[in-house]
Amino acid sequence: MSQLDQISTTIPSTTALATAEPATPIPPVVAVVIATLSFADRLLTRLMSLAVRLVRRLRDDRGQATTEYALVLLAAALVALLVIAWATAGGGAARISRLFNRVIDAVIDRV
Repeated sequence: MSQLDQISTTIPSTTALATAEPATPIPPVVAVVIATLSFADRLLTRLMSLAVRLVRRLRDDRGQATTEYALVLLAAALVALLVIAWATAGGGAARISRLFNRVIDAVIDRV
C-alpha cells in the first residue's frame, strides 16, 4: 500500500449522512492537497499569532526604563574612559594630583 493510498480518506456527503449511504472516496491527490492546505492554514495562523504578539510587545513600554539605565551606564563608561585617556596622556596625572590636592586643602581649611 503506497503512502498516497494511506492518506486517502473518505468524506461523507450530506445526502450520505441523511440516508446512511456509503461515503464517496476521495482520490489520493485530493487528500494530499487537503492535508497540505490544512498544514498551510495552521502555519499561517501561527505566524499571524506571532506577528500580533510581536506588534503588541513593540508597543509595550515595559523594559524602557531598563534600556534607559543601560544607555546612562554606557554614557558614564564613555566619560570615564575619556577621563582616563586624558589623565594618562602627557601630564594629565600631574593635573589630577594638583586638583586632588586643592580639593583636599579646601576641605581641610573649612573644617
